[in-house]
Order: sequence, then structure tokens, then C-alpha cells
Amino acid sequence: MTENTLKLQEEIKRHNELYYRENRQEITDAEYDELVKKVDIQTVGTAPDDRFSKVQHIVPMLSLNKVYSQEDIEEFIAKSRELLNTDELKIMCELKIDGLSFTAIYEDGMFIKGLTRGDGHYGEDVTKNVATIEGLPKVLPDVKGRLEVKIQGQSITKL
Repeated sequence: MTENTLKLQEEIKRHNELYYRENRQEITDAEYDELVKKVDIQTVGTAPDDRFSKVQHIVPMLSLNKVYSQEDIEEFIAKSRELLNTDELKIMCELKIDGLSFTAIYEDGMFIKGLTRGDGHYGEDVTKNVATIEGLPKVLPDVKGRLEVKIQGQSITKL
């Protein structure tokens, strides 16, 4: 790895810490995306906060890939058609909204644990916080037997 790449990675790490730990930004989202594109790395979040219990995600909780051009969108559509073996796709677009990514884990239909994304491999145990999310079911009545269900989403706070 070049010295420049290492410096860029450190800069990205610093901006991740500011954004995820201190809830502030020194650069715009577009400027951050440009930094990430320069080193072509897949990073999400930041290491779990030491004030919470750290829990490993069995399946990594990663982020969606970003698109930056019309060509990127066309490539995504072509890959999706190929993967789904169809020419007919229905696509919905939404405004980008930032929230706190989390996983709600259910066992035998009962909510048992809530985790943040953290760094994608390890998250923070925020079970008590997730349990207070209005509209998130505490019980999945149609789930029977020793089945684990994971629901991933974003918690968005109204200001």
C-alpha cells in the first residue's frame, strides 16, 4: 500500500469517528464519497463504542453500494436483470435519509436482541433502545418453532 493510500484511509477513519461517534461532520457527504472512491474500500460505520457490549454479527451487516453516474445505474440494472433472469424490473427510488442502522433479532417469534451495525462485523448491543421503537413488533405471532428471524432497518429520529 502506498503512503498516500494509508493517509487517505486514516482520513476516512477520522471522518467515520466524527460522524458515528460525535455526530458531526467536517466535510460533505459528496466529499467523503470522493475520498472513499480514491482508495476503493468497503467500510461501514466505525468500531463499536466501548460503552456498550460488543456483539459479533453472524452475517456481516454491510452497506449498499453507491452509484455516482448514469453508467453506474445502467450497470446495476443490467446486473439485476441477469441475476433475476428477467427483462422486467420495477424500480422504486427514495430520497436518501440517514438513520441509525440496526438489526432486530427474534427467536421463536419473540424479540430478544437489538444490535447496531457497528463496523459491519461487530455491533453494539442496544436491545433496550430498540425495544422502545414505536411500530417495531415485540412478537411475530406467525413464527413458530426454533426459528431465528433478523429484521434490518434504520431508526430515524424526528426533530
